[in-house]
Amino acid sequence: MRTLVAQYQAAQVLWQRQQEEILPLQRQRLSLIEAQYRSGRSTLADLLNARRTLLDSELNAHSAEKAVAEAWAAIRYLTPQETTL
Repeated sequence: MRTLVAQYQAAQVLWQRQQEEILPLQRQRLSLIEAQYRSGRSTLADLLNARRTLLDSELNAHSAEKAVAEAWAAIRYLTPQETTL
């Protein structure tokens, strides 16, 4: 049970970091490169790379969210619950 709780906490920290730090930074980076591309100071390859990086980060965030949910479900269903009738 302790291992499951530790896995849940680790997954939750990773997911929160993705949501609060990594995704906002990747979105900001994409916005900057889009502006540079419009002004002619960045290439199409740079723009596409920034978009691909954001998509990869979003996929990683979804994977982290899935890990949180799986760990929560494992804890929830392995922990005896009170039943009220």
